[in-house]
Order: sequence, then C-alpha cells, then structure tokens
Amino acid sequence: MAHYLERLIVNDGRFEIVGEVTLGLNDNTRTRALYEMIEADGRLHLVPSHIQHPADIFFIRVAICYQFVDEELTRTSFNVISELTTKICQADGTPPATCR
Repeated sequence: MAHYLERLIVNDGRFEIVGEVTLGLNDNTRTRALYEMIEADGRLHLVPSHIQHPADIFFIRVAICYQFVDEELTRTSFNVISELTTKICQADGTPPATCR
C-alpha cells in the first residue's frame, strides 16, 4: 500500500518525495501548514519530521501500519491530504497547477 500511495502522490504533481515513500510539499511553510491542517482536521494522524539535506526539509511521514489497509483506505487518506493541500493553495492564491 505504501507504493500505491507513493504513485498517487507522484501522479498528483504537487508533492515531493524526499526519501523513499515520504511526503512533503516543496515549501517548508506549506508543508508545516498542511501538517497542522491534517492534525486539526482529525481524519488522519501523520508524523512530522525534518532532515538537513542539504537545506532543512520539513516533511510528513505516512506510516501504513494498519493490518487491514487496502487501496480504498489508502485512496481516502490521499484524498484528505489532497483536499487540505488545495485549501492551502487557495488561501495563498496559488493556482492548483503550480502549487508545490
């Protein structure tokens, strides 16, 4: 399921894979805002982290640990992430096609 989610993320085009199957927008401020929205929304629980590579990168870890996870549940999780990312882009006036 992690690789299925990775394909959804890559196909969306707004996110950057910073390591193997790791999620983040190109902009640390937007990624942090996305994480805070996800936590406030309450439909998902994800883990934030950061690395120095070569600059500081804030990213969101998606751990697929549930034993009964399937494509539908993974797609639903991605849809929440996508929906909240769109709200962030709309709030700062960035067109969806260029919001990264």
